[in-house]
Amino acid sequence: MTTDTSTARSSDTTSSPSPWTPEILAILAESLNAIVYHSSAAGGDVCATPLGRWIAANPSEALLAATEASQAFLRENFTGPPSSVASNPLHPFHDVAVKFLSDPEPIYRLCRAPEYLAVGIVILELLRSADGSGKYHSTSRHQANVVLIQLYWMQQCTLEEKSAVLHQKISALLNEIKLAGESENDSAAVEHLLLACIISLYYSDLIKANEYLAEAKSHCRHSSLLTGILGKRTRFQEQEYAQLVVELQRAETVPEPASQIGFSNFPVNVALDDDTLLKEAELTKDLPHTLLADHEAAVLLVEGLVSRRKRARTTLQDEEHLAYIQLALHSSNCYAIRSSALFDRSRLEGDKSRRTTRAMQQLEVLMMSFRDTTHDPILRAPFALAVNVPPSWKVEEALGFLLLQNGITNEAINIFTSLELWEDVIECYQRVGQKVKAEDLIMKELAKEETAVMWCRLGDIREDVACYDKAWELSQHRSARSRRDLGRLLLRRQDYQGAADALRQGLDINAIDAGAWFSMGYCQLKLGEFGQAELSLRRCVNLDPDNALAWNNLGSIALRGQDYNKAYRILQDSIKADYDNWNVWDNYQNACLKVKDFEEEIKACYRLLELKGRLNVDSLGLLVAAVIDGVADIHGVSAARLLPKVKELFGAMSVKLTDNSKVWYLYGKLNASELERAADETARKEVLQAVVMKLQRSFRCAVKETDWEREDYSLINTLNVAKELGNYQRLLIAAETDDTEQRSVRSSCRVMLDSVISRVEKSCTNFATGGLAVSEEAASLLTDIRAMRAQL
Repeated sequence: MTTDTSTARSSDTTSSPSPWTPEILAILAESLNAIVYHSSAAGGDVCATPLGRWIAANPSEALLAATEASQAFLRENFTGPPSSVASNPLHPFHDVAVKFLSDPEPIYRLCRAPEYLAVGIVILELLRSADGSGKYHSTSRHQANVVLIQLYWMQQCTLEEKSAVLHQKISALLNEIKLAGESENDSAAVEHLLLACIISLYYSDLIKANEYLAEAKSHCRHSSLLTGILGKRTRFQEQEYAQLVVELQRAETVPEPASQIGFSNFPVNVALDDDTLLKEAELTKDLPHTLLADHEAAVLLVEGLVSRRKRARTTLQDEEHLAYIQLALHSSNCYAIRSSALFDRSRLEGDKSRRTTRAMQQLEVLMMSFRDTTHDPILRAPFALAVNVPPSWKVEEALGFLLLQNGITNEAINIFTSLELWEDVIECYQRVGQKVKAEDLIMKELAKEETAVMWCRLGDIREDVACYDKAWELSQHRSARSRRDLGRLLLRRQDYQGAADALRQGLDINAIDAGAWFSMGYCQLKLGEFGQAELSLRRCVNLDPDNALAWNNLGSIALRGQDYNKAYRILQDSIKADYDNWNVWDNYQNACLKVKDFEEEIKACYRLLELKGRLNVDSLGLLVAAVIDGVADIHGVSAARLLPKVKELFGAMSVKLTDNSKVWYLYGKLNASELERAADETARKEVLQAVVMKLQRSFRCAVKETDWEREDYSLINTLNVAKELGNYQRLLIAAETDDTEQRSVRSSCRVMLDSVISRVEKSCTNFATGGLAVSEEAASLLTDIRAMRAQL
């Protein structure tokens, strides 16, 4: 039987004697400094150190020690409760561990017992080096790789930004092993697969995340279905509406799990206490209460996370995710699953006015549960990394942001200061207009210890290039952040070449910084380097598929290059990433017009009306022309079939754009296109009346503009509207059978034409020559209008 080293089965290892014997501690003391400082120096063989020789001779004991170190670091920073320094046998190696883990970017300074993390990584990396010839069993190698992935992931969690080095190492390990291949049970397989899924999500590899999730779901007896059930959500609601829920469907008939590893209602699920909202939705159909195995509940929770990342965040997305969270809370007593679910729920509810109080209370409960010593720490470990339980300081930071969001700035500052999250402290001070305090705070920290990060923060406050250069020199040209922040400062100053040069230096160090790639692409756009800009923006969206601005800029490049099909596809992805950005929808409308997807263009117009309240009238004119002329659309079908939909669109626009002459003119032209299909004279007269009414609205809007006759564009537009209105009024006169109605329409037409002619003649006559000082097009339109008037 193989030894299982996953966190879910930590009780076996914790009950065994501690691997940190005096002999091992002496070996570490003798070897660790040489090994750590060797990582940045050339020469020397770390495998030849006493620790390397011990690992080569005792691979099983080395694997056990690394596993224990991994579980200890997990307990100290993720699941709790933290232990005292005196009980930590590896504490003497604290300084060298921080040095090892902070290359090149520093780890979070207040993370507890980083020596466990460093020692675990060192042991397993040496173990893999020692096994270059395959000296130990493949199962042990598999287990070592799994634990090393866990350690690398926890190291990433201690960093402020994504690490290209860790990403490369983790990816290599995930490619090397089949996570479920060596596991003896579903729980172990699912735990490893879900961790791989979480890591892939973090590095924005949604394809691999979905693959790992699908494989994890294959180990479950249940499948989930997101559906709606009628119910009530408020105390005063009388009519039931559909409520989003997740239903479980059994894949096979098997007995339910007899028990779960965990605690009853720990951490405590804080109930919603609101005078309007119910604690939970009251459904008309009772959902069966199913106690799931922990690995199945974990799959549900991660499925909700993956589902949320597939599309841009919307209220509906939040409701879908909350449905997964609710089911996971009802189906599992696992500490890690409950902690992660409650944390995610708090973040989702933080910006909802009736739920924000519960969110803050829940975060406080999670903080207390981390420090609680009455519950067995061994039972907290299973699935902790697999369901993305946050480090303890992330929970406190989330509470600080909620307080800041609700205007409790001083309390937020206290939390951020206690956590030494200086960037958050600076943001608080800047929000309340106390930039000087933020600068004083940074200077005090620099007086204690000069670090590249603190110099970068000072540069952010002062907007001083010298601060970033100091950080660059202090880091020995290894701080990607200093180059990125310098690049953004120069970008704001519109020094695009200098910004691009600085950003390129930073990307040479950390090539997975999506924000830096976006800034680089923007600089290249401004410099006219469109090919390079496209490459940079492509790198950005590969790393961060949710970056709507990057997608939008890619679409703009494709539109500029007249590759409309490419722009059309790109902007569809941009809309998924940011459904509420009117710039994206504006570009998408243009792309739809170019590829003749008129139905999508109509949808884009509706969305622009909602977001911006106005539309590109020129694009509308082309849409109307396509519908009137029956142009073949992207599917080869005549656009004439869309006439009812376009009329509905103009009906919606006429409510919001009541004073836009062009909109009313196009609306009238749409109505005029129905003349040929009029069934009889009565229907024809009704169509003409609708056309005349809309063109009259267009004419009134046109002549409302100040000095319309002095601007050539507005003059031509007004004369064109007047001519069209006159033509359709003459048709209406001919269609009218009632003499009174005929005289009324004729009189209206005369007055309209006379007003236009007199206004133009009065304002545009050149008294030196006696002629009109207008363009040839305007003169031609005026001649037609005079002829029309003479015939009335």
